[in-house]
Amino acid sequence: MKKLFMFATLLAILGSFASCSSDDTIEGTTTSNNKGNKTLTIQMSLAPTTRVDYTDDGTNLKAAFAQDKSDYITIFFRDKSKKNLGRYKLDCTNVSADGTYATFATVDSVKISAIPDSTTDVHMILASKRSKPDFFDSYKNDLSTQDGTIADATAHMQWATNLDLTNKDNYEVTNGVIKLKNVSFDPTICTSILKLNITYPKGTNIVAGETPIKCFSDGAYSQYTCGWGNPNSPTKTDGTTTPFTTTKPAKVTTNTDGTLTATSYICIWPLATSFQVVDFSTIIGDVTYPAEYGSKRTTGDTGASDITGCKMYTVDATCSTPTKIVSKWYNDDAQTITTTGTNGTTADSWLTMSGSTINIPANTTGAPRAGSIVVDENGVSTTYKVVQIGLDDFTGSWDLYSRCFNPNATLTADIKGTAIAKGTISADIRPVTFAKLATTETLTDDNAASHTNNLSITGLYLNTVMKGCVEIDYNAQTVKFGVFFDRRSVQAITGSTYMAYEPELAAGSSKTVWANYCFAPASFGKNNYCWLWFPVISSDYKTFKYVFYTTPQKVSAVSTTGGTASTYSICGISCVKATANDPAKLNVGSVYDVIYQGNYNGSSTEGMYFTKTANAAKSYTGSGTITATGYTSK
Repeated sequence: MKKLFMFATLLAILGSFASCSSDDTIEGTTTSNNKGNKTLTIQMSLAPTTRVDYTDDGTNLKAAFAQDKSDYITIFFRDKSKKNLGRYKLDCTNVSADGTYATFATVDSVKISAIPDSTTDVHMILASKRSKPDFFDSYKNDLSTQDGTIADATAHMQWATNLDLTNKDNYEVTNGVIKLKNVSFDPTICTSILKLNITYPKGTNIVAGETPIKCFSDGAYSQYTCGWGNPNSPTKTDGTTTPFTTTKPAKVTTNTDGTLTATSYICIWPLATSFQVVDFSTIIGDVTYPAEYGSKRTTGDTGASDITGCKMYTVDATCSTPTKIVSKWYNDDAQTITTTGTNGTTADSWLTMSGSTINIPANTTGAPRAGSIVVDENGVSTTYKVVQIGLDDFTGSWDLYSRCFNPNATLTADIKGTAIAKGTISADIRPVTFAKLATTETLTDDNAASHTNNLSITGLYLNTVMKGCVEIDYNAQTVKFGVFFDRRSVQAITGSTYMAYEPELAAGSSKTVWANYCFAPASFGKNNYCWLWFPVISSDYKTFKYVFYTTPQKVSAVSTTGGTASTYSICGISCVKATANDPAKLNVGSVYDVIYQGNYNGSSTEGMYFTKTANAAKSYTGSGTITATGYTSK
């Protein structure tokens, strides 16, 4: 790992301001105030290692005021509670030939009457009209994207200082000019610059101004609102999944050994003075080039390990072995993968390698499984992530968690040891069985998308079957599960009793979501059928959950009595009885027999969900526990 080396202090600004007497008052709080008669001016000289145009001589930053006069100073008068009493912008009106001297003044149309009586200090921000943001009109500093140049990095910088106006020696008024004295910008606060020198392997296709470099750390903000030298409402990244900034190389140099070094400058605001680890990840095509910087924390370390504001630090890092991830989804049949490597390393005993071929045996576990194997492919460490998943893996025993309404005591079997009585059950865990349908049916939904019912769900209502749909997209690597509501026909129960599964509906607003019920609609959707989709919420695909309260699924063209249709959302599963083998004889409106509603245990945010408890009896489970880590549910 490489150490940070502290370079020159970027800010050593000393200057003089002009000011008015403290018994005057200020009118207005912005530059639109033109009722005063005094002008704010600043004559400021710079040491050659400060603002605002920068060049890098290899060991230091050289600076000068911008010849295009784009620099300006924002001034805030504040009381003892830090309340803003007046804000003014002073533009750069003159720059010396060598850039070390400049004059700042309020424009002619902007005058100040005086410093307010309650003023205790003045807060000043030195910036450029090229800054990101403009520190006068906008205070949101977005550091999440930077182009890697010195100009862009320093344009993001925030330079701030405060001056105590309770000290009479710090201001005076002369001939209508307010002069503040003894002003210096504190070089230890606010943002700093990292100069990145990242070395890549020979042959890496890294291009100046184009190739993105992602910088990860849990020790820096990616954006914040600037205020009084502090980061307000900052965005803190986690250091692993989201970079605190994404930059590009300002230049790329070819070294004598054929390796390439990319140089990039980035502005940072550290969370604290300790900025211990930064990971740099460059993705070119499907190959990731990782690099890591880490500062020493051992006894006797004399190097600069902390970051101080308004300084530049150089970070030297060398990329470790390039990495590549190949994600593959297959059905449960035996598979092979051909690679360009010959050696594979894996902790999953069911994945093996012979020669350049990865061997994947048939999955007979009765559940989805995932594993990975790492192969060295011409210097690139390639991780093959393998998932085997099929319809058979969803068959078996499941529990439905919901709030069950059982007004007629139709459900009489025990539910997880709890007897079902007539009336309402506040928390119902209903055991059900998923099995493959012998005869599938493909239908089109209201959005013209086709779905195939391929699962049967039994146990919800006596001897009836509720159809379901499992869709596995092996290319997109997604799983979709839904239950099927169908009013086109009824199922026979016993004698002259029939039933159908219909959606329980509610038309409540976001504030009264459990309202305006339709327990048994006379019609719904375009064709009197629809699916209720349960999003996957577990990486092992053993839990599917629908939360009506937060993400309701709407059903079009709903009629509660056969009359005018309106829009409702699905809030549960209704078991509706009919008096004859005719869907027209189904009870409608408020009549139902059993309902599984989407607020398990009375909690709206719990929703309703299926959780797998056992694989199908015909499946081999083995003696080990199958876990499906290493891939992401989408």
